[in-house]
Amino acid sequence: MNITLSLNPDENILMSKIVEVTETLTLNSTQFYNLATYLDLTKRYSNPKNIINNHENILQAYHYDSDDTNNYWVILDKKYNFLDVGIPFTADFDNDKIYENLSFDDMELIKSIKDYLN
Repeated sequence: MNITLSLNPDENILMSKIVEVTETLTLNSTQFYNLATYLDLTKRYSNPKNIINNHENILQAYHYDSDDTNNYWVILDKKYNFLDVGIPFTADFDNDKIYENLSFDDMELIKSIKDYLN
């Protein structure tokens, strides 16, 4: 089965920042859902505070908001896993306690953002 994805102009711009326009993607249903969810969230926030493209295990990360305590990111990794996370301003990335409720893959994504920003 082949599925062709039709994108509106805004979605096409977002996708072109993630993958080459001529690239053929082979995704399972979970990966496709994660990609669609990621695109849907990034469309809602047209003025990102920061975007990370193709860094370590991150395909793209989108810093979409901040409040008094956190920076909020949506992250799509190179395996098309999706994460929406708030990273505290005061986070001590060397203290393993901040990673307690995260999977190993999620922990690695957070560390990749930290590495990119430093």
